[in-house]
Amino acid sequence: MTDDKNLRADHEWGSLVEVVVGVSPRNDFVVPRFTVDMNWMPAEFEQMCRTHGGRRLIHVDPDLAIRIEQQVNGFANLLADLGVVVHRIEPLAPPASTYLTEEAEGAQLFPRDGILVVGNRVIELNMQMIWRRREVLGFSGLLDRLYAERDFQWIAAPKSKPIPAALDSSSKFLAGGDILLNGPEIYVGCSGNASNRAGIDWLRRTLGRDYRVHEIPLTSRTLHLDCAMSLLGPKLGLIDRAAFAGPLPESLQEFEWIEVTPQEAEQVGCNVCVLDHGRLVIASQQVRVRKELEARGLQCFPIDYDSVTALGGSLRCSHHPIRRVSGS
Repeated sequence: MTDDKNLRADHEWGSLVEVVVGVSPRNDFVVPRFTVDMNWMPAEFEQMCRTHGGRRLIHVDPDLAIRIEQQVNGFANLLADLGVVVHRIEPLAPPASTYLTEEAEGAQLFPRDGILVVGNRVIELNMQMIWRRREVLGFSGLLDRLYAERDFQWIAAPKSKPIPAALDSSSKFLAGGDILLNGPEIYVGCSGNASNRAGIDWLRRTLGRDYRVHEIPLTSRTLHLDCAMSLLGPKLGLIDRAAFAGPLPESLQEFEWIEVTPQEAEQVGCNVCVLDHGRLVIASQQVRVRKELEARGLQCFPIDYDSVTALGGSLRCSHHPIRRVSGS
């Protein structure tokens, strides 16, 4: 085992070396059935779930299904062209794919949420949304191969009963989109839609005394913390202040924040892919935000991602760093 290839992530910035990117095969995406905990959804996607939940997207809106596949593949290709080692979530074949789509979207588009790479740990998380809990299956083959070759701890959060979160008062819920890394400072969003206090406490105990895990209260209209905040460098970030239900932790007070409007945040404007503390990938529709970033000397790589963002996620959601060389 060689140290330079071991899995590691300590910050949201630093050089992105190796990453897992999601997949959305046009024929696989199943529209989720609407439930009462989906108040965070973009209006058009919510209506689609209410009307067409349980159907394959290719039969509901074939153009959208094709564009989503093309855009996420374009993102993976861009990262590879920029020198990042790219792994893809593995599309599941029957019978595993049937097991996945009984309650899930089917397309493994957002690998950010099912796991957490922090330090030299890979933690399988337990998502609140019952229709996404099986997505971690797409990591199994990759993690098996990496575990045989590299040095990291592989941990699984406690699993929930197969019942909706509204009927489950004891489970420990965590989603990777809620978790931002800043060295020993770990920030976890808590909106009631994804991670909960029991999950945050479990993460705090699991990581131990080397880390300070901060709960960040969010409004109920916000799905994940990375829908409202991104950390771009040691003292620079994007923020939608309207999404927060309390003050920021002291370790974030000295950041220079680029303000993102609630309207831009609805288009997932805080959600970017940080290549290092001077470069990032951003959705091309976020024109004003990109100008603000470029005015501060950051190099932006804009790509079309509007079909993916129509589902409520964007570039950070679509990738998970498994090796990032950090600087503080």
